[in-house]
Amino acid sequence: MGTGYRIRVASEGIKHNHKLSKLTFDRYPENRAVSDPVMLARVDAMRKSGAKARGILMYLREECANKATILKDIHNLMARLKASSNPGDTDADCAESVLRDLCEHDKGAVASLFVDSTRVLQTASFQSRKMRHLFAAFPEVLLVDTTFGTNVNRYKLFSFVVHDIHGKGQYVQHALMTSESKAHMKDAKKVVALCDGSQEHKQALKDIFAAMHPLFKYFLKNWDGITEEWVSYQRSNVPHLGNNTNNRIEAKWAKLKDLIRPSAGVYECLATLLGLQGICENEYEVELNKIGTFCLPKDDEYQCMDKRQLGELKQLANMVSMHAYDIINAEFKAALRVSTSYKICIRQDSVVELLNEDEKRQHLLSLEDFTCSCIFSQTQLLPCRHAFYYRRSTIAFAGTQFESIIPFKISTQGGVSNKS
Repeated sequence: MGTGYRIRVASEGIKHNHKLSKLTFDRYPENRAVSDPVMLARVDAMRKSGAKARGILMYLREECANKATILKDIHNLMARLKASSNPGDTDADCAESVLRDLCEHDKGAVASLFVDSTRVLQTASFQSRKMRHLFAAFPEVLLVDTTFGTNVNRYKLFSFVVHDIHGKGQYVQHALMTSESKAHMKDAKKVVALCDGSQEHKQALKDIFAAMHPLFKYFLKNWDGITEEWVSYQRSNVPHLGNNTNNRIEAKWAKLKDLIRPSAGVYECLATLLGLQGICENEYEVELNKIGTFCLPKDDEYQCMDKRQLGELKQLANMVSMHAYDIINAEFKAALRVSTSYKICIRQDSVVELLNEDEKRQHLLSLEDFTCSCIFSQTQLLPCRHAFYYRRSTIAFAGTQFESIIPFKISTQGGVSNKS
């Protein structure tokens, strides 16, 4: 066509090139979509709480029976809702908005955000007010580990967990980071040989690696001579407070990942962590202030106790958490067994020595606060079997209200009170 040539449409005629029916109209994408503002708000709340697309679809099928919504529509709807709820242009802006909201509503909370020169988020961490209080109350054992697959940006999630008075793990800090502390990780090659005993184990390795494999040489040089530091059965006396692995933090991550999706953005991951942390804090407060009943089990060891000893255990159950009670109860029953025997010697005015001739071990017990030199007393900060045995065996405490178990005003100094 030459320059200046134009086409003018004088009239038009429109008609469908397919069959028209109500079924076709209802199945049209625009008509399948949910448009009710109330339903959209509910779907958005379900999406933020970690609901799956299929579960949302089942909910909408019940609430909107006249809609022929399919799974693809739900995925599109969730994507639109996610885009509309984005509080900023970049991950750093979104994360900053979430953390600022936390600090505004929780006056004792602290949060930090670090970005590089190009405004790319490097780290984001937070502690709520109750998380800080939990760490201040239980700083003795701190579990630290990292996990993956919590956000689409592949940031690593570092979590810090303490061991509370109920014997459970409680989060005290979360942090999202771009990488681990070391820039590079070296691959390790694992070689395994199965045998019946330690001598056979060494001989099997020598037979397999006749030319002294470098890994075997490294093992003999650096590990074989210090088995007491890493072999489980040789570390039976090492204090670990029930945390000989990262078992607690791994168990908590398993529950956390049920709600955090790998496709979530960094700010969504932070928002979900904050929501879950609020639930955990509420559960902890309910457990801490729970009122209930307690009955002593009818086992053989309880049947051998007299009424005074049973009464002491019942009073103990009202003083401490059930987790602390179970730990103290085990020590109490061990002290009352007929087979338990210690030789008591006075070392100083306020210190006595308890010697177990079978185990060839001696323990120093302070008579001022009944703390002991044993690993149990030093790590658990609870009265041990040596204190119970001494009080039961000494006439000075016979007939008193607390003949064997340490009085409440003394035991609270060791941190066993359920009001920690």
